[in-house]
Amino acid sequence: MEETALITARSQEDVARSTAIVRSVADAIVTIDPRGAIDSLNPSAEELFGFIAEEATGRAFAALLGEPFQEEYAGHMRAHARGETIAVIGRDREVVGRRSDGTTFAMDLRLTDLRPMEQRMLVAVARDIGDRKRAEAQLRQLADHDPVTGLLTRRCFENELTRHVEYAARYGSAGSLVALDIDNFSHINEELGLEAGDELVKGVAELIRARVRRTDVLGRLGGDQLGVLLHGAGRAKALGVAQELVELVREHPFVIDRQPVRVTVSGGVAAIEDRPVTGSVLLSEAEAATDEAKSEGRDRVVDYSPEGHEETDERVLWSERVRQATESGLFVIVSQPIVELAGGGITQHELLLRMRGEDGELILPGNFLSTAEHFGLIGAVDRWVTRQAVRLIAAHRDAGNSVTVEVNLSDMTLADTNFAAELANLLETTGIDPSLLVFEVSETAAVADIERARGMAGELTSLGCRFALDDFGAGFASLYHLKHLPLSYLKIDGEFVRELPSSGSDQLVVKALVDVCRGLGIKTIAESVEDEASLAMLRDLGVDYAQGFFLGHPHPVSDLAGPPSGEARSAYSPLDESVG
Repeated sequence: MEETALITARSQEDVARSTAIVRSVADAIVTIDPRGAIDSLNPSAEELFGFIAEEATGRAFAALLGEPFQEEYAGHMRAHARGETIAVIGRDREVVGRRSDGTTFAMDLRLTDLRPMEQRMLVAVARDIGDRKRAEAQLRQLADHDPVTGLLTRRCFENELTRHVEYAARYGSAGSLVALDIDNFSHINEELGLEAGDELVKGVAELIRARVRRTDVLGRLGGDQLGVLLHGAGRAKALGVAQELVELVREHPFVIDRQPVRVTVSGGVAAIEDRPVTGSVLLSEAEAATDEAKSEGRDRVVDYSPEGHEETDERVLWSERVRQATESGLFVIVSQPIVELAGGGITQHELLLRMRGEDGELILPGNFLSTAEHFGLIGAVDRWVTRQAVRLIAAHRDAGNSVTVEVNLSDMTLADTNFAAELANLLETTGIDPSLLVFEVSETAAVADIERARGMAGELTSLGCRFALDDFGAGFASLYHLKHLPLSYLKIDGEFVRELPSSGSDQLVVKALVDVCRGLGIKTIAESVEDEASLAMLRDLGVDYAQGFFLGHPHPVSDLAGPPSGEARSAYSPLDESVG
């Protein structure tokens, strides 16, 4: 008898403890009887749904859901009452919740089937995810829209264009694309500054947005280029709209940084018409027509005609190859060693991109990178190479080795506000040492937008990565810019290295760069080293590192571990004649 009383007391104590836990958790917990009716709500559920427990008890659980889920879960409850297994049991789902006042909200819901003491019972655990959904929507807005103009980014605009082209092909509807390019935009940037340039693009975008229909789609295709997708407009209508937009911009009194600025745009038109065409082809046609308008004197509209545009067709073909390479793994990474001149050993490797052709040959980047930049694909390429670099570092770490690699970034990625955040997630996921990852940006790209370059460099170095300025000297930039970038390395352009032993002026330039960089704590790397004499001269001038065909051709990354110190030159032979 005492033992029975003790067991009962313990059972009551367990129930009380469980009840206290259920009442204290932040998630809404609803118990459901075998008929599908609410049996109980914890305080969090009362707050979430706006019912007190006494009011809710006996109501159908499905009444806590909004459509289309209310009817669905009513069916699940009926199936549960019949003893059938419910497909949603044990699954987390995003559904619509319904409060007592009839308002609805986004909700996470999970149903669990419990059978305590042979009694069948469902337990629903719910959570309001409205804040999360709003945050996700804001992130999508930031990712899909240009931060300056609020227009669609090139990627999203092209997606919209592709959908419209497919719709037109299916239903035979019309549609045209107008591409507009601000004339002499680079001069405006140089004379008034980058902020003034952004202000001008924003002003032109607002002017155009006020003129076109709400059903038309606008996008920022590039720094000074806008696109307008005209739904249902044939070629003649599109040409008329384009001409009107050109005149509208020409006659508008723009004032930038308190200065009146005369602005004109060049326009190109490409129509879908009754022909097989893709979104990317239509975009390239409109851009080709815009280029023709600029070459004919600017401030005018040109209608795309296939005659004389063989080069455009070739660029479109290459753009499709780049897309396939990014999506299907047709890119290949090779590496070129970087040698420390003082010790002769390989300290790191520059990762270089190749594309595998239809016959298995490796295609050099000069054949496809400019196309990738023109069609806005270079950002995806940079991300792909970065992911491969991180995985490579992680694979060597797991094998007990350490490897430092350098990755080139385009000027488009310099302006990509999402790149650093995505890299941070990748570094956290893999757990690699970020100092083993060095990002290179060319001097011309950095100086063209020094503020964005400094911002990106600061973000990357704050993650623990290192930063290098590539091809220094190719753009005749001022040494002044070096102190504004958090550089670990400066790569001396090959123009100052190839004739170094016989050129006194090249020797003076290299020596000056070495002295300045040493004072700033920056290591120097000489590019395009092709002979022993140049290597010896670089060592005498105090250059820290060197790379070039004399020290090693691009080589498969499978051989990345490299030879021991002193054997760098003999181990790195060319992969084949096409790689170099």
